[in-house]
Amino acid sequence: MSDLDHKEPDVAAKQAAAASYFLVALSGILVLAWKRDDPFVRFHALQSILGTFAIFLGGIVLRLLANFPIVGFLYGYLLQVYLIGIFLLWVFLMIRAHRGDRFHIPYLGPIVERQID
Repeated sequence: MSDLDHKEPDVAAKQAAAASYFLVALSGILVLAWKRDDPFVRFHALQSILGTFAIFLGGIVLRLLANFPIVGFLYGYLLQVYLIGIFLLWVFLMIRAHRGDRFHIPYLGPIVERQID
């Protein structure tokens, strides 16, 4: 389904989609249970859940890399950059959802889109 096939979501759907990112996977699960019938909201709730899982895995990989000499030395800086990047991504996703956009996180967005169709 292309972006042209999607209708403009109403204000309540935009607010629910933005709220699905607020508390990462927890709010994604709550919003998914609450507004399961709206494809726009379902997309953002599922993307929030999968995005949280991907971020968690990224944190594990970063922590494992901390055991290596050079990366371990830089671990504190890398962790700060990683956390700031996650925060900025989450704010960006909330803004885009509130505007009514279906912004796809690379690799995860198409997976979520297939789950909705």
